[in-house]
Amino acid sequence: MLKFMEAKTLFLFIAALLLSGCALTKQDCAKLDWHQQGLEDGFKGMVARSGYWQSQCQVHGYPVNQSAYSKGWAEGNRQYCTPQQGYRNGTMGNAYQGVCPDKTQDSFLKSYNQGLKVFQRNQYRESLYNRQSAIQSQIIKIDSRLDHNKKLSPDEKDHLRWQRQQLVLESHHIDTILLRMM
Repeated sequence: MLKFMEAKTLFLFIAALLLSGCALTKQDCAKLDWHQQGLEDGFKGMVARSGYWQSQCQVHGYPVNQSAYSKGWAEGNRQYCTPQQGYRNGTMGNAYQGVCPDKTQDSFLKSYNQGLKVFQRNQYRESLYNRQSAIQSQIIKIDSRLDHNKKLSPDEKDHLRWQRQQLVLESHHIDTILLRMM
């Protein structure tokens, strides 16, 4: 039980440190343009966050101008909830937070999902390239051991050759996948 309490206390301490690093200063709050902030939040596809901004600036004596923030957010949201922005956000792998109204959501999501497929395909391709690089490094290490370690037994040499052959086969398989992706 003591370990759990220590871990919980440590977690709360770290969370407080992280959150304190994100706190807005009095000067930040004083110069905040609430319409612009709403516009940015809406255009980024975020849910309206006036409560967050209120919690950050109220302690400094700067309440949120709810009307200006809401108007800005609605404008940003209209700009965000387009098929073009859906595709763009999908290709970047950005999460969709369900902020588009029913009248635009279907076309947004259709484009978003197309973009997300492109993003996922690119991520998969990148993982294949990374694996290819790791395979090449492993093959170099095996070759080096085979060439420079005179104390290897015949069984160890056979095992290393077998490992190398498996890596070469995997590399050829990845080459085939990559060629199909072009």
